Amino acid sequence: MRGRIPELGKPDQFPLINTKLYSNHGTMANSECVAGTKLTLLPSSDRYAELPAKRAYPIGSTRPVRKQHPFRRERFRAISAILDGRSNSMKATTKNGLRYRKCTYFFKSTILNVCLNNAVRDILNSCNFHQVDEEIRDFKSKLLESRKECENVEIEICDVSQLKDKGLFVLKDIERKYKQLERELNDVHCQYTEHVREVNSYEKTVYRKIECLTLQRDKLKKELEQLQKSANKNDKKLVEIRTLITCQEQKNMALLRKLKKMKNRTNVSQDLKGRINTVLCDSRITKINVPNQNII
Repeated sequence: MRGRIPELGKPDQFPLINTKLYSNHGTMANSECVAGTKLTLLPSSDRYAELPAKRAYPIGSTRPVRKQHPFRRERFRAISAILDGRSNSMKATTKNGLRYRKCTYFFKSTILNVCLNNAVRDILNSCNFHQVDEEIRDFKSKLLESRKECENVEIEICDVSQLKDKGLFVLKDIERKYKQLERELNDVHCQYTEHVREVNSYEKTVYRKIECLTLQRDKLKKELEQLQKSANKNDKKLVEIRTLITCQEQKNMALLRKLKKMKNRTNVSQDLKGRINTVLCDSRITKINVPNQNII
């Protein structure tokens, strides 16, 4: 005998009990009995009801006939006689009364088994109902807890989805800023390359100008050296000229003195004195004589 608890969520299903009663020469029906139903006694030939499908024989062949055991046939006769109250007649028909006693014994044992099975089934059904009620209560409490947990999880999922949306918005904003910065960096890089090219060109021009200026400097240095040499030569010439000038001035002063002396003489004619006066009154001569008056 075996009990089975119904599935949750189907309260209209009652626990089922599988009953199998076996005897030495007969069987009870193998069925699933719902609580409150009666068991039915079936003949022993129904034990083959649960066997697989009969074998299909080929066309033209004869099906083998299985003979029924004589003891089994007489046992059913005895059981039917006991049920009808014809036990005395069955005692006369059975051989030595032994088979009749065996049949009554098996019949009584099957009836006792059926009664015991009914009592045990009722007890198990009541126990199962109490267990099912307790389990239903436990499952209700668990379902309420799980519902609360599900609500909390749904709230957390909503919060997480909101955070996810915020994160996606921030990420898109960051991507936009990143692209903008990348464009600005590209522009700066292009400007830098252009400035580098310009600087390189300026450097080339500057180097060229420096080279030109260095060449001019070298030329000017050479010219300065030549001018210094010529200046030195000219200085020497100036010194010589100055010496000559001083000598000539001294000679001129001496001549002027002679002229003044000649003027003061008495035997000099008036024409000659006039010429001497014109020479002495000449501005060029006076300019020369002015610094030299002290000498005179």
